[in-house]
Amino acid sequence: MRQPSWSHVRRQAIWAGAIALCAAPLPAVAMTTAHASGAATVAAHASAADKKGPTSIRGFNHETVSIKAGSVVTDQVRVLPRQRRDIVVQARRPGSPTFVTQLRGHSSANGLFTAAYAPKTAGTWRFRLVVTPTAHRKGAKSDVRLVNVTQQASVTGLEFTALTRTSVSLAWVNPADDFTGVTIRRADGPIPPVTATDGTPVAEVDSPENTFVDIDLTSGTQYSYAVFAHDGALPQHVAVGATLTISTRTPGTDAVLKINPLVPNGANVTLGTEVAFDGSDSLPADGTTVASWSVSYGDGLTDSFPNVDNPGPFDPVQLNSLHTYNSNGPKTVTLTVTDSDGNTATDTITVQVFNAPTVSLSVKDISPAGVVTFDINASSPGGTELTSWEMAVSGDELFFLPDSGTPPSAPPATLEVPFGPGTYTIDFLVTNNAGATVFAAPVDLVVP
Repeated sequence: MRQPSWSHVRRQAIWAGAIALCAAPLPAVAMTTAHASGAATVAAHASAADKKGPTSIRGFNHETVSIKAGSVVTDQVRVLPRQRRDIVVQARRPGSPTFVTQLRGHSSANGLFTAAYAPKTAGTWRFRLVVTPTAHRKGAKSDVRLVNVTQQASVTGLEFTALTRTSVSLAWVNPADDFTGVTIRRADGPIPPVTATDGTPVAEVDSPENTFVDIDLTSGTQYSYAVFAHDGALPQHVAVGATLTISTRTPGTDAVLKINPLVPNGANVTLGTEVAFDGSDSLPADGTTVASWSVSYGDGLTDSFPNVDNPGPFDPVQLNSLHTYNSNGPKTVTLTVTDSDGNTATDTITVQVFNAPTVSLSVKDISPAGVVTFDINASSPGGTELTSWEMAVSGDELFFLPDSGTPPSAPPATLEVPFGPGTYTIDFLVTNNAGATVFAAPVDLVVP
């Protein structure tokens, strides 16, 4: 391992080797450590024991170490007798039964040699040094050094939250482990930057921020982004980036239609439930305004604007409407936007209208200790699934199940709940991924 007494020059040499590694496909790099004037002096004063005897390696650190992928581990060793010798750096990758030569180097005239290992994949690596034999001396082999490598946690979930003709609003999920911030890089076209130095620098965002707006872009242009998490070590440990490819909006009139933008149900909606349609991301052509727009809901009904209640003109933020379907099945919804120059654009989406889920609640048993067992019968139409449930208890006690620590899920078939003596009313509801919330008939409960 690196000692506090190392010179500044030697530290720079080791990091230079580690940096060189990042551009090479092999996970190890070795360097000789020699000072032209000092080596001769050291060799001249070497003891007789250093010039004779069997070949050996001194100073190799065989202790197990744990690092992040891409970090550098160094060993400074001396080959005895002190002389220039060829040295092989070998690595045994995780899961491999054999050592493979990664690099060949040589010690300095006074026997000094520094090896730096930078494994890039997770798992347990094994490293060793081999001094090759000569015509006059035997070779030598070091102990095995174990290096446990964990992957640097990465940014995930990179997405755009807003898109205009000249800007992209980015959001991502930060890694759970320690990191100091993220590097955002951008490239023109469909191929995102691969490393934290590729492409065009966009921003350095400190932890724990997880959003950024990239501005001054060109309309109608495709861009690809990569966001890399890094820590504060030197050199920085940089994780594999999360990527996104997106195109900015074109200069012409553009219609964009969304369903339930605040409820993440996708295109699933429920019969008899009001559905929100949003066209606020639509844009008129440059230099114009929105003159009119209409929505055809795919069931024979249409809303058009302007009308008596909405005479216009319109800002795109006002492009929204509500609709309730009275028949199930697929419905093709079409938004048409017209600007003040008569330019027209349309956008269509298909929604799937499902029947509502069903749920019932009944009391199965009340134990002498006051534990009530409920039977729950809940189902959701094919193509949908129940995503959450809640029991509200009012009366002599007031509480809710599940508590805030329980993740959303379908309800269990049976549920045991402890009660104190008293009279209660039980309200039970389920929700599904088609935007439906359904209540069971209330249950009156008396616990002796």
